[in-house]
Amino acid sequence: MALTSARLGDLGAIVGGGTPSTSVPEYWGGDVPWVTPKDLSSLRGRYVKGGERAITEDGLASSAARIIPAGSVMLSSRAPIGLVGIAAVPLSTNQGCRSFVPGPLVDAGYVYYRFLTMSEDFIARASGSTFMEIAGSALADVSFSFPTLQEQQAIAEVLGALDDKIAANAALAANALELADKLFPSDTGASSTRLGDVVSVVKGNSYKSADLAQSDHALVTLKSITRDGRYAVDGLKPFTGRHTPRQVVSPGEIVVAQTDLTQAAEVVGRAVRVPASDDYTLIASLDLAIVRPTSGIDQTYLLGLLRQARFREHCRSNTTGTTVLHLRSGAIEDFAARLAPIAVQTTYARAALPLQQVADSAAAENRILAATRDALLPQLMSGKLRVRDAVPAVEEVV
Repeated sequence: MALTSARLGDLGAIVGGGTPSTSVPEYWGGDVPWVTPKDLSSLRGRYVKGGERAITEDGLASSAARIIPAGSVMLSSRAPIGLVGIAAVPLSTNQGCRSFVPGPLVDAGYVYYRFLTMSEDFIARASGSTFMEIAGSALADVSFSFPTLQEQQAIAEVLGALDDKIAANAALAANALELADKLFPSDTGASSTRLGDVVSVVKGNSYKSADLAQSDHALVTLKSITRDGRYAVDGLKPFTGRHTPRQVVSPGEIVVAQTDLTQAAEVVGRAVRVPASDDYTLIASLDLAIVRPTSGIDQTYLLGLLRQARFREHCRSNTTGTTVLHLRSGAIEDFAARLAPIAVQTTYARAALPLQQVADSAAAENRILAATRDALLPQLMSGKLRVRDAVPAVEEVV
């Protein structure tokens, strides 16, 4: 496959972003979607319809934010550099994103996937004293290689089929867990119990960067828990360091996030069920705690209990820190749990466990889909693999 190279700035327009003054209420809560790198980091799939916040027309006019058309490819240009998304609708971004509006020679889907392979190039072009950032002029100077438009569209379609299935599985898992949460029994007839009296809490393993090497062991990390409370298979890190037997996470066990890097404390206190891994023996990292039932509580019911808003609020109120939140030692054990009778717990478990297993299966399938996509991506982009040869592998897993 023959590739053509050109400056990115010669293939489309580079558009920056901006932030209206947060002290002017009239600039916020409008109809203009406003996207930040945080929104790209929590993205399911490729397409972005909006972010957590929106601005008004006055807010747009008062800032450096500009409307970018649907089909533009957004890139986080400040730490973390390299997050990517495609605008599904006209929207704006903050200054942490730069957007590429494709010209007639390049396809937005192809650009999206090509950008995913170019993180090192983007980072190498970043500069700054207070923080590293890739400037619009530096982004425009990036050399971009591409095949014919027809081949670009074919590559994007093949990879997109995998990502669409991954996004569908993520939605399936989220819906299954949401239904399980709604089935959780009310407090009627429940007794108040200190959680530490019916569970054991094991802190995860501390590690050094030198321990993160290829192995048949892997750490379950903070990235294994999504902002909406799902287990993410891509959060695993191969691990060669020491650990105790109690820090090994068995299939179906529960881990709770003890650390949070999000501004809105969306992760701390999140509890997820860890499914079996075909590739690794799993070990909890220091950012997580393993919560195991000891007596008087069913494990499936325990997960339902820890997924309730009341537990997360308890955890958020027991954190310290500004940029990084840390859960207070003993906070999980000190939670005043309202436990239903065992018969009620068992009834809930019979209904909820199949839903939790649906989420497990979706996560396991996504691991295979993501591995297939990640293997095909560089091969298709370099031209070493043609689309017609990749299609059978995609059809098999999709």
